Amino acid sequence: MLSVELLIFGMADVVELLGLFLLLASSTAYATSASLLVALVAKDFRTANNLAGAIIGPAIVLVMVGMLVISGDVLRPLVLALLFSLGALAIGRAALRAATFERLLE
Repeated sequence: MLSVELLIFGMADVVELLGLFLLLASSTAYATSASLLVALVAKDFRTANNLAGAIIGPAIVLVMVGMLVISGDVLRPLVLALLFSLGALAIGRAALRAATFERLLE
């Protein structure tokens, strides 16, 4: 609904909105794979908090540096979406390696 309003009022064009949608999808994939990794690896609450901080901290720094370094209304969300997608793939692969049958039974 917001994207329709942005198009109607001329505040964004279709390419910018597609970039933002890709950024939303890739950051959701990053968060999902990170939560899967934390759920599979951490055995107690403190370990889960530390592991989640180790995963989310670089993502925050990545977005801050990306917003400062990358210029362009279309290029910025696309590059950040690519970086989040690569991070989601790396974290998802680590989560699937941690998913053993014995661990899933616990």
